[in-house]
Amino acid sequence: MDLIQGRLEESVKPIMMSNGVVLLNSGAITGDYVSFKEYRRCSVIIALTPASGTDVSAVTLKQAKTVENSPVTEKELPFTRMKRYTPGTSEDPVETVVVGNTFNTSAAAVSEMFQIDVDENMLDINNGFDCFRVNVTDPGSVSTPAVVLGLMYEAKHKPDPLPAATSN
Repeated sequence: MDLIQGRLEESVKPIMMSNGVVLLNSGAITGDYVSFKEYRRCSVIIALTPASGTDVSAVTLKQAKTVENSPVTEKELPFTRMKRYTPGTSEDPVETVVVGNTFNTSAAAVSEMFQIDVDENMLDINNGFDCFRVNVTDPGSVSTPAVVLGLMYEAKHKPDPLPAATSN
């Protein structure tokens, strides 16, 4: 594994994995697919800020063979851990085991941030799966601004500028 050295923007490709900041109160986030054709890893950041107490949202990862998912090949992307940050409560993340490829956000009226590290080897690469996305279900009727960002790193080639992450 290459360590990130030098300036962050020279080693990490940030991408928007949701359609900007989404207001979760009448729908869900069906994230854009990103590809591991040019990168080995992606650190996914999910941030939620509910206006008041809310229902939980379920966070799931999906994998596909193309960023267009055409023809449809999507299936679950197994992952077993994530880190939860609660700004204002603690600066230290709480690493949490994920059971069943999904985890739930809190129902409390607190801002939360989650980090999931995805390695290309977590995907079913032997069967041609090299793209993934993040889904976040609707937490109910409470206005909840949310965003999903990806930090692609460990580029397979070191061009300048960094290669695109092939997001939709």
